Amino acid sequence: MGFPELRKPVPGPSRLPGHYSMIALLLAGLTLLTLVMLLVAKLAPSGPAAPCNPLRCEGPPVRAHKGAEGSQALPGPTLQGEQEYSSSAGFSLVVQLGYDVEPTVTVSGQVIKLSYPQTTSVLDVVGGSFDQSAGTLVDDVVNQIAPDAKLSYFIPGASVGYVPATGEALDYQSADPWGSTSTQRLMVMGAVQNGFGIVVIANGSLMAPVNSSSPLWDGHPSPANLDVAYLADEGDLVDSIQWPSS
Repeated sequence: MGFPELRKPVPGPSRLPGHYSMIALLLAGLTLLTLVMLLVAKLAPSGPAAPCNPLRCEGPPVRAHKGAEGSQALPGPTLQGEQEYSSSAGFSLVVQLGYDVEPTVTVSGQVIKLSYPQTTSVLDVVGGSFDQSAGTLVDDVVNQIAPDAKLSYFIPGASVGYVPATGEALDYQSADPWGSTSTQRLMVMGAVQNGFGIVVIANGSLMAPVNSSSPLWDGHPSPANLDVAYLADEGDLVDSIQWPSS
């Protein structure tokens, strides 16, 4: 059996002139529809802005990341200014002003303490010479405050002043003068750089579950379960920490 014979194609019927008119009419209709849709999209009112308060929507950093000579990034834009607090150990932090809830700040030696009204926890930032690992620094702080505390979880992506840190959230039992006990939450983030260590310590009563009817936090739950953690994060306070000059 040889190669099959190729047959010459049979010409089909010629295209009628009316077909071109129909195609042109269809293209004109599609063009008109596109113009109408573009006009509607331009004239239609924009939707409402996404709710943000009291958790403020942050902009990108407006200052350069801290380098050998540069300054450290701070969130932008600020609302009504900022206040810097420095410790005798040579580190500092910035408190953003203009929020509904602002802290009372006290500086004593190597400790900067922030107490927020209407909260059941406090925030301490402590710094000093330390030549061991960040994990050892965190363990030392936990053993000083609550040696019997049980680890709840490791804080993911922990950092202190843009330096990678070790972070832990722990629970422990605390007794009041009347003998009643309650569960307390301790959160510690520690970092070490150039022989200097800084720890951020949030400590206080566990929060009640947050839901849409809660008076604070706009219904946003958090695994932190510590009210001061909302406020410290909202102002990017931990990122504002400046390390001592080496």
